[in-house]
Amino acid sequence: MILRYEKNNISHIKIKLDMLENKSKSFKSTSDFKLPLTTPQQLLELENKIENATDLEDLVNILSHVGGRYRKKNLHFIMKKLMNKELSLQYSAKEKSKKNIFPSYRSC
Repeated sequence: MILRYEKNNISHIKIKLDMLENKSKSFKSTSDFKLPLTTPQQLLELENKIENATDLEDLVNILSHVGGRYRKKNLHFIMKKLMNKELSLQYSAKEKSKKNIFPSYRSC
């Protein structure tokens, strides 16, 4: 019983690895994102750059390769990929905070 379970796990892992390998081979970024961002100016430039649908799709593809077992961890790793710690400490998604608000949130 345990052996059958382990065989199923191994074959499931092999399928996932094949999918990841094929996904990474098929993705060709046409944008030159310099991540992680380190300055507020770079964040504004990224905001403007992803108004272009192709650049937005490239960024989404880059970030879709970021792992994380749970949503909270996945978001943490995505934010870590997007910006360094110093920059992330300057921003908040909540207006109640005394920190800067992400640029796209200002227009909401």
